[in-house]
Amino acid sequence: MKAADGQYIGDKSATTQPFLGAAEPWRSPKHALRDAILVPMIALGVIAATFVPVRLAAPKAGLSEISVVSATNSARLAEGLAPLRSDDALAQAAAEKAKSMINEGYFAHYYNGHTPWEFIDDAAGSDWRLAGENLAKNYDQTDKLMDAWMASPAHKENILNAGYERIGVAVVRTTLQDGTAISVTVSMFTGG
Repeated sequence: MKAADGQYIGDKSATTQPFLGAAEPWRSPKHALRDAILVPMIALGVIAATFVPVRLAAPKAGLSEISVVSATNSARLAEGLAPLRSDDALAQAAAEKAKSMINEGYFAHYYNGHTPWEFIDDAAGSDWRLAGENLAKNYDQTDKLMDAWMASPAHKENILNAGYERIGVAVVRTTLQDGTAISVTVSMFTGG
């Protein structure tokens, strides 16, 4: 019953149960079967959800091999293309190419008679019919790197080439003898 001043007046002799909140029905024995099925499903969903934001945020996060692969596949999916499989041997070839450019002081696909395909063959073998390479220097954010590559017709063509099936990425950072900090990113693609 409501009093004139807006307060409720009730029977003080009536027993009341404390309010336990909306979660209380989950503890009911009559819902044991539901709990046995849903609680583990919810727990797995929570665990899986903790990794989703990392993957979604990776392309805008600091530059890394994983973020470049993820951003490349996002660009491909947006165009209706299949994602590329990350390939450890290609990543090794990309790392060797990046180290070669840093150690030899060049930034190019071809240098001193050597081709990018030699790095792929040495690390990943010659089990490919189609190959490509994207290079970048001194990028520290994946989104900026991808913007630059997608603005370049040749780099964009590699990213969106329907014939490619695998990708290997290396991001190598170092400080030169004169104190200059540099980073070199190499993406290598193969297919066929």
